[in-house]
Amino acid sequence: MFKTKALSLCKIGLSLVLAFVLLAALTACSTQQEEQTQTAVAIYTMGPTQNIAEFISVSGNVLAKEEVNIIPQASGEVKEILVNVGAAVKAGDALAKIDDKQIRLQLTQAQAAYTMAKANQTDAKTNLARMEELYKEGAISLAQLEQARSAVTMSDPASAAAAVASLQLQLQNTTITSPIDGVVSAANLVKGGIALPTYLAFTVVNMDQMRVNINVSESNINKLSLNQKAQVLVESAAAEPFVGTITSIAPAANALSKFFPVEITIENPDHIIKSGMFAQVDITTALYEDVLVMPRIALSASGASTVFVVKDGLATKVEVQTGAMDDTWVGITSGLKAGDQVVTKGQQKVHEGTEVLVTEEYSQ
Repeated sequence: MFKTKALSLCKIGLSLVLAFVLLAALTACSTQQEEQTQTAVAIYTMGPTQNIAEFISVSGNVLAKEEVNIIPQASGEVKEILVNVGAAVKAGDALAKIDDKQIRLQLTQAQAAYTMAKANQTDAKTNLARMEELYKEGAISLAQLEQARSAVTMSDPASAAAAVASLQLQLQNTTITSPIDGVVSAANLVKGGIALPTYLAFTVVNMDQMRVNINVSESNINKLSLNQKAQVLVESAAAEPFVGTITSIAPAANALSKFFPVEITIENPDHIIKSGMFAQVDITTALYEDVLVMPRIALSASGASTVFVVKDGLATKVEVQTGAMDDTWVGITSGLKAGDQVVTKGQQKVHEGTEVLVTEEYSQ
């Protein structure tokens, strides 16, 4: 009898244990199912206010502010190359020498002819003075006087002087010089080769200042002005952007592209920016202070000015009025207030009244 009761109690205890386990399992499944009906979202909590800027973002290539292609003004055999690529030069420095023997010989002859022409004119003037005295005394005819005057005119050394000046210039041109301070970026002559007035000999660039040429649309061109500052990021030169200045704005659009050319100048004292590097230019066109903002990704993908706000665990669609925006933030002028929780991830999966589970806060 005692054994039978003991077995009955054991059966009852086991039944209770099984019932408890089953209840716990059912509760867990119910909780899990409930959680599975909630949509996971990330949120951004609005506020406090901050400043936001509107800007134009364009790209362009960097070029030297001054770049000069030097073509020889004289022709002949190249006798000396005086600089190499990369050499720093000053305005007037010699870059190469062209054979000048023939020009020097011609110059010597021209100078001799000029000296003779001056002497002949001196003699002609002396003779004219004497003939004028004789004419006053009636010793010679008017025709003889006119002949003496003609001799003075004919002996004018001006043409001989011009020939000398021309040859002196040609001699000067046999030395190829740099017209600007800068760095030699190209040297195309070789010693013993022939220099010609149609052949590019050297290129010299002044790298103290660089320029970025950009193209701006007609909707933005009137937002820019001369001397306006710009942020110029040249990643291959530095991680931080350089400060540039707008130094030129075209008054008319390019006939083909319909964009307006704008030039931005950057100071480059250390010469770390090189010609040909790629630049990203950001120009602030307006600054708004103390604005309530939210991440741009919270806006509806359809382009409508609507967002989802989490209230009491439910998604609620809210229409907003937007203002200034940049790449990350958009200003909100109405529809939201500080403290609102705006959905920034997962909003494409929710609709009005969807139960949501907040899994993370927005981080930029």
